[in-house]
Amino acid sequence: MVNTYTSDWIRVSHGDITTHNPQDLVGGGNEITISNAEIQWQGVNVEKNSISTYYVGDSATGETTVDKDFTLTVQSPDSGTYDYVEYWFRAWREISSNPIEIEWTVETDWGVVDSGTWVYDDYQNTDDAEVFDYLESNNVIGQNVYVTFDIITGYNRSDKVEYDIQVRTQSSATFTTTYKTDSPRVTRDVSADSNSGELNDGETTNWISLDGFKSSGDQEFYHDIDGSDEAYFRFRFDWEYAFPTALKQLRIKDTNDNTTHKVALADPSDSQLDYNSFRTSVGGTTYAIDVVDPSDRSAIETHRMYHPTDGIVCPRSYDTV
Repeated sequence: MVNTYTSDWIRVSHGDITTHNPQDLVGGGNEITISNAEIQWQGVNVEKNSISTYYVGDSATGETTVDKDFTLTVQSPDSGTYDYVEYWFRAWREISSNPIEIEWTVETDWGVVDSGTWVYDDYQNTDDAEVFDYLESNNVIGQNVYVTFDIITGYNRSDKVEYDIQVRTQSSATFTTTYKTDSPRVTRDVSADSNSGELNDGETTNWISLDGFKSSGDQEFYHDIDGSDEAYFRFRFDWEYAFPTALKQLRIKDTNDNTTHKVALADPSDSQLDYNSFRTSVGGTTYAIDVVDPSDRSAIETHRMYHPTDGIVCPRSYDTV
């Protein structure tokens, strides 16, 4: 008689290995044969947080021999866990050693929030770039930020000051992304591929053929899951006990439930026989009566036989009439 075993739903992550023994799953004991095995998956959504940092900037480059002032404007991002304004420059002269002085003011739509003066003495180092100040405040979120620079060239008006000034705002925000189970599959001792693409949370695939699933022994399932890296799976298989080949059959009626059972008469050398000590002859051919221990789930317990070596045994039912 063919039975169907269906496992519970089991949650797994990408890279997990689960082990399953079909003979144990159906109760252990006698050997079984499997005629069909299938697997099914169910989607699991997973939310993952990520931090995204981005910048918005403005810059000014050029040269001047006179005092010069200008304003750079940047728009602060609309949202973020923190925002700040950052400004820096490099400047140099060609001739004299007079210092370069720069005054700056940082202002938002709400008013002045920072100011200062910077003096640059190392006038010949054209490769130097220095972040000379920054403003860090959530108060600038979503506002225009104005940074005004006043370059004071010094006393020698024939000097030429070259400048490279940049201003930018930085925002760092945490974003939540929902990932879905994508194309789950199993390998290792078995093989099956859902070819499902993305699965919504709780969405199930069709039943997929599970290749390589043997009737006995521990079998490893390696779980390969894209997307959320998470999924539920379950499997099922059709099985029946492995009985000796019934060349002939003996019919026995169980008086307890009025059921007539079929018992195999097999070749005495059949490897599926638990015992071959009880024989019968049909048409001149000797057959072994398939018998098992009384504790076997297929034993016809109302009929018991005794053998000096094998002890008490019962005929084994492989089917009913």
